[in-house]
Amino acid sequence: MTLEKLFEFAMKNPICALATVDRSQARVRMFKLLQADPEGFFFATGTPKKVFSQIKENPLVEACFWSETQMMRVDGEIDVVDEKELKKELFGRHEFLQSLLKTADHPWFVVLRIAHGTIDYTSDAIGLTKIDSFEF
Repeated sequence: MTLEKLFEFAMKNPICALATVDRSQARVRMFKLLQADPEGFFFATGTPKKVFSQIKENPLVEACFWSETQMMRVDGEIDVVDEKELKKELFGRHEFLQSLLKTADHPWFVVLRIAHGTIDYTSDAIGLTKIDSFEF
């Protein structure tokens, strides 16, 4: 398995569970992956949401991508990406963002990225086979 194949797997299975920490309590919610490439794993959220506050307080997260035959966990620090061109590009590619926010310049629209961390991958979605780990 290569990093490129892992990015492809995430893009083919973009709905993932993203875990954050709220004080000492784990919080998990579903996110849609916007992009996965050597620059990282990209997501979007809104500034009024609790998840945004949790990330600002503690940027350590884990995302879990799943298919019926594979599972991949990505952990690392998530950061806010404040690049206008990237925000416009991602906004333009995802209709669900356009329907919610109407413009890439919406003051609530935030792009998040896990730029570095560890990927744990197994070809057996219930984890009975060997888990391969990758740094990115």
